[in-house]
Amino acid sequence: MSDREAQPGIIAALEAKLDDCQVVNEAGKLFIPDGTLERLLDEDTVHRALLELLSSRDALPINIRKYAHRICDQRFPFRKILGILLLTGTPEAIITFVDLGVNDLFLPMPDPRLLLSSEDHEPPTGGDADDYNTWRSVANPWVKRSHLRNIYATQWSLLAPRFNRQDTIHHYTFTQNHILPFLQGDFKPQRNDETPDPSDEVVRYGSFSQVRKVKIHPSHYDFGDYGVTNPDHQFAVKKLYAHDYEDFTQEIQVYKRYWDYNIRIIPLLATFEVKETIASDPIVSYCLVFPWATGDLKLFWEMNEKFVRNQQIMPWILRECYEITKALMYIHGDSCDPETPDHSFGRHGDVKPSNILWYPNPSSENITDLGKLVLSDFGLADFHRANSRTSSRTASLPWSMTYRAPEFDTTKVISRAIDIWALGCTFLELVTWFLKGNKAVRDEFREYRSEPDIYGIYADMFFRVQHQEGREDVMLKPQVVTWIKGLRGHASCKRYLADLLDIVQCDMLAVDLPSRRTAYEITQKLEVLQ
Repeated sequence: MSDREAQPGIIAALEAKLDDCQVVNEAGKLFIPDGTLERLLDEDTVHRALLELLSSRDALPINIRKYAHRICDQRFPFRKILGILLLTGTPEAIITFVDLGVNDLFLPMPDPRLLLSSEDHEPPTGGDADDYNTWRSVANPWVKRSHLRNIYATQWSLLAPRFNRQDTIHHYTFTQNHILPFLQGDFKPQRNDETPDPSDEVVRYGSFSQVRKVKIHPSHYDFGDYGVTNPDHQFAVKKLYAHDYEDFTQEIQVYKRYWDYNIRIIPLLATFEVKETIASDPIVSYCLVFPWATGDLKLFWEMNEKFVRNQQIMPWILRECYEITKALMYIHGDSCDPETPDHSFGRHGDVKPSNILWYPNPSSENITDLGKLVLSDFGLADFHRANSRTSSRTASLPWSMTYRAPEFDTTKVISRAIDIWALGCTFLELVTWFLKGNKAVRDEFREYRSEPDIYGIYADMFFRVQHQEGREDVMLKPQVVTWIKGLRGHASCKRYLADLLDIVQCDMLAVDLPSRRTAYEITQKLEVLQ
């Protein structure tokens, strides 16, 4: 075929195919999935398109095949540029872009109002000065303002980000114009008799963040093996209420510290920030991406009443208690040599059932494999180097009313031991669920131990502070002691469960700090108990 005998209609066909390939995201915006251009715009197709574009010219470029090769180059491609021009009806401009060397790596194009202004403007925040000046050289001589506006508006449909996590956790910076590849979906649960019913909940609100379920287009992420089966491509996007970068980095440092460890800490897959302008004020929103969990430990209790008192799941319960404590051991730094120069001591700060997430295993038919529990929500976590190991005052720390340790009311000085107390409370509720069911956890045990605290508030924490003759006495509530005794006497409380209750009462819910064991010591006991 000669250069003048190009197949007619290739440009119109490509424009139609690109239109058909657009996908609607959750905000109703259109984007073209990653990989689409590579499939549609191979070198032969681009060559034929160029022949059609240039067939009306008196003189063709010396080597159209060379232009096609450059457009499809692996390192410095022009495919997105060509795709944008096709969608805006100006494909003939691709020759100018190639001649000027303005390839896909120069995207996004800056706001045309800046490019065409007679005044000198600084590049947009985070923009490269050379790239900005290159775009100005493209804009001024040949493109109509209307075409520039169309290119600027259309480019975002080809710039939907792709999230990756291979050798590190990546951070991405977006503007309010970026179209995120989060798909529309009803997220209706798939119910059957063999797997637990997933929660219908799509948005979860906390004191410091909002977590919502999203479905990421499968072509727009590659997180490798992150330990969770996810055939529906569902993820959690946690948006922090605080717009402060230090608050953001404080939380992600825990995930980054342990992201490649095989421990039960929810895997952080990516982070991103969205820069917006609201009422002329710049606002930055910080977000973290995790695998979406079916629910937390509370939801597990609610959805699995059929396993109450089923002795076959006891190995799973003991294993999960061990794994969660082991994760806490790593956070606390109990597993390392404290003399190591970069060794640090951490504290979670908010251990409770709602911060222990549940990932069921839908492919398992084994009753001893109900999925995995993982520790999450490190918004209150704190770390200190070995040479600056400290405790903190409680006045500046948020805390859970139910699971708070006695130190919050007495010494006002806290340490890693608060996590042990909170985990002990959680394990006691777990044993209560196993022996007596979810209603006993949610209502009966809570009401039984509730009484006015030192502030006069009717509270359900697990300890009591009494003031007698000028001294302050702290004790595990008698109601809690009686409740544990009742669990020990339950017909379904076998020896290993009684041993777990001993660990909880004597080693974890010890009001005397020296008697409260470390995460390492408890992990050792639970390993033997398994």
